[in-house]
Amino acid sequence: MNEFEEIKVLVMYNFPLKEVAFEWNAMGITIVSVFGAAMVAAAVYGMTVLYGSLMAGSAVVTMAGVGPLFSSGSSSFWFVGLSESSEMVAESVAVVAASTTVMAIGSVIGALLFIGITIGLLLWEIHAYPEQMAPFDIELIDEVFVTNEGTTQPNYPGKLHKNPHSYGFHISEFATLTKEKIRPHKDPHYYGIKKIETVDSKNNLVHTNRLDVAEYNEMVKDKDLFNNIVFIHEKAFISSQGLGDNFKFPPRLNYIGDLAFAGSDLASLDFSQGNDLSAIGASAFIATRLSDIDLSRHHALASIGSLCFAVNENLHTLKLPPAVLGIGNNIVMDTPNLHDIHVGWLMKQQLQLIEANDHMKEKNGFAGKNLLIPDGVFEQYYRYNKNCTFLGGNFLLKENNPVLRVVENDGFCYLTKDRALRIFIDNLKDVSGEIKDKKKRQEEADRFKTSKQQLEADYADPNCRDESSGMLYAIDLLSKKAILLPNKLQKGMVTFKDKIRFNGKDYAVDYSLSQPPEYVTSRLIVDMETVPDSMFSRIRIIELGDAPITFTDNVRSIGRGICNSNESVNVYFDWNTSHALVNDQAFHGNVRLHVLNYT
Repeated sequence: MNEFEEIKVLVMYNFPLKEVAFEWNAMGITIVSVFGAAMVAAAVYGMTVLYGSLMAGSAVVTMAGVGPLFSSGSSSFWFVGLSESSEMVAESVAVVAASTTVMAIGSVIGALLFIGITIGLLLWEIHAYPEQMAPFDIELIDEVFVTNEGTTQPNYPGKLHKNPHSYGFHISEFATLTKEKIRPHKDPHYYGIKKIETVDSKNNLVHTNRLDVAEYNEMVKDKDLFNNIVFIHEKAFISSQGLGDNFKFPPRLNYIGDLAFAGSDLASLDFSQGNDLSAIGASAFIATRLSDIDLSRHHALASIGSLCFAVNENLHTLKLPPAVLGIGNNIVMDTPNLHDIHVGWLMKQQLQLIEANDHMKEKNGFAGKNLLIPDGVFEQYYRYNKNCTFLGGNFLLKENNPVLRVVENDGFCYLTKDRALRIFIDNLKDVSGEIKDKKKRQEEADRFKTSKQQLEADYADPNCRDESSGMLYAIDLLSKKAILLPNKLQKGMVTFKDKIRFNGKDYAVDYSLSQPPEYVTSRLIVDMETVPDSMFSRIRIIELGDAPITFTDNVRSIGRGICNSNESVNVYFDWNTSHALVNDQAFHGNVRLHVLNYT
């Protein structure tokens, strides 16, 4: 399957999963025609494409009456879907006009009668049809048992699937839901697996817990049926045997119901055979034998129910995609051999939304596990929680490259302003102009404005500073080391020291790997015990006053070629001790040496 193949998530009328009620708002984000893996590969933290996908999904979901897609803390995101009423009415009027012309040729009376009836039906249609029905793609129309005698004829005469093979399943059928009153269902049809059933000697349907592998393989060959399975019902395979390594992942599967495979002998399932999965119900895979669950391709997966993968000593690998916005409690409880979980979230705001969707507020979905996060996003996770945990899982790991950018300002170190959020805000687009209804257009414009203001307020966090406001460092939370990062220009007094302090902890500065600022104005204070060779040779010092470089009493040794040989600079020694080793070639001829407070 092509990694960039579009994702097709069908929305069921009377949605069947129970636990998704608390995650229903988050579900809306996944109703997107094209959400693809391009989101993960998008440039600059991948968030521009992510936002575009969310906006596209929002337009569909709001029409469903879902309401706000998500809200979190100080930031709430609200979207209004695009109105389809005008297009629907225009299309209906065009059909009426064409039909009226045909009728008029046959009979004036007939035409007038037809016009009257049609206008009446049209007015009834406009009055009765709620715009909110638009996003529901399919509706359950029948449940049939597939036997070797052919399928039972359903109530809906347009059913397509008939097959001479006995597959031994109770199959539910879904038809595409239209706006038409008289004929609301049409092709294509989709299917769900409700349970395993067989026929006894008296031709009665009997539920069984054993999969007939041979018959199942025949169903897999029937592409019209197997490739259109979108739903595995609640308890469909509960406590079933024979699944083992035999069960195949239906390529169009959207939903897996509560307890769908609970207690079964399912040992493997290749989730990479599809990418449309949107919701997994509570306890869906509890107490199975699955060892490897890789959901990373399923970029529409928004909801994972409680205890979903729990009670499984075989499970050692779990990978989650970046779109998940609803996670139940204890999803990996009692999985002793699962130590690391790969997660795909890219921004702090996503983590906040998941927490907001946790209706029980227990925040223990990943309790006791290590979280492996995407490259380059550790800072986003740290901004979410400075204790470096998320839903009970720990993300302060060497594999996650736990490095932060901090800036020293007025003697204190602060996180730099959130660059990823800045990019996100700068790429927000107001889609209200695409809405034809004046009132809805204004409402959307107001919501967009409010959302952007809230994000701007988040970006202006007073506990963060602009990275150009002082000495810029990268600090490693595990090694407790820091290095200088290059800044074009540093204004005011700049101090070079052996260690910096951030969030109550000390970080030793490694100047051998550091890149000092290119320009410094005003004063440069050296307050480090050992000054390495060529320490300031790459810095151009712009003198705005006296004593541009001052060595403090803490300096114990100075290496060679400290200053730029092309610069004339004043160097002061503010020393109360003579116990310092200065290399004979520390300073070149353009340096003017001064002593302060020497005793």
